[in-house]
Order: sequence, then structure tokens, then C-alpha cells
Amino acid sequence: MREFVTAARDALAARNHYAALTLALTLPDMACSLESPDGRTSGAQYATWFDRWVGPRYRKVLDGSDCYALRCALLHNGVDGIEDQKARRVLQRFVFTTGAGNHKKLLDKVVLQLNARKFTLDICEGVEAFLSACPIRARTMTIIDAPHGLLISSDPDGTLRIFASPPRPTMGRKRMSQAGLDPSQDPW
Repeated sequence: MREFVTAARDALAARNHYAALTLALTLPDMACSLESPDGRTSGAQYATWFDRWVGPRYRKVLDGSDCYALRCALLHNGVDGIEDQKARRVLQRFVFTTGAGNHKKLLDKVVLQLNARKFTLDICEGVEAFLSACPIRARTMTIIDAPHGLLISSDPDGTLRIFASPPRPTMGRKRMSQAGLDPSQDPW
């Protein structure tokens, strides 16, 4: 997961704010999946995770439900308006700045202005704090041969494993065996 945090920071360095924001908004989902027994997440889990790990920086202006609504609007529709999102609580829209403009400025009580860089970095820092506090299932995966889908997994104990098209975390031992895969080599 740390590679995704690095990628978000790299996107900021390249001034690719769209990539940085979309990646940052997916990081809480990834973190939630590490805590979930079956690797699945929900809007409620996302909101709870955000409130715990990032929310203290955004008291009184942004909660996890509105952030999840932003995640859905931006990732699924490419928009910053959340008025049609079921998960939203207070806000209706976000305005992102890229300069030295105001950060965490509430406009008309329903529009939140955020600095794209600061918001992305705050989420990255929340993920890093989470990973430091909850390292149990944290593993890293890096694509090493993109055309062939090869992945290398590094376990917390340093064990390296190479996988070709790894199974989904919810595949289960029986389905792995039926697919001709060794369940003991499950990277998840």
C-alpha cells in the first residue's frame, strides 16, 4: 500500500492533481480492506476510517460520509458535486485549488474549498499513520512485469513471492484449488 501513497505524492510532484486526488480518495478503501476479514469495504467503513485517521484535521468542515460521497462522485462520474450522492450528509460540492489559496474554507455552508495538494497529503499521512499502527496484514505489491501481470509480494517478515495473475482475496481455498492454484501461496 505504501507504493500507492508514493504514487499519489509522485502525482503531486508532477502537478497531476487529478491523478493525485483520485488516488488519494481510493486509499481509505484500500486501508479498510486490510482491516476487513473478507477484503471487502463499504461506504460506512470508509467514513469510519476517514473520521479516525484523517478527520481530526478536518473537524467541523468535512466528515467521512461527505468524503465518501466525494470519492464516489469523482471516481465514478468525474465531478466534484455530491448533491446526488446518497452518502452525503452536509456538503453539496467541493472546489479544489492548486495554488496558495484557502484550504478548508466553507462557502455558503454547503461548498468546501480545499487545496488539492494539502488534501492529498493529509490522506497520505493518515494512511501512513494507519499502516504504522496496524501492520498485521499490511503487505506491499509492486507490478514488476506489467504486460504479463507478474506481481511480487513482500510479506512483513521480508518473504518475497512472485505471482502471475493472483487470485482475488475473496476467492477462497476451494476455488483456488479448483483453479489449479496452491492455497498456501495466497498473496492475500
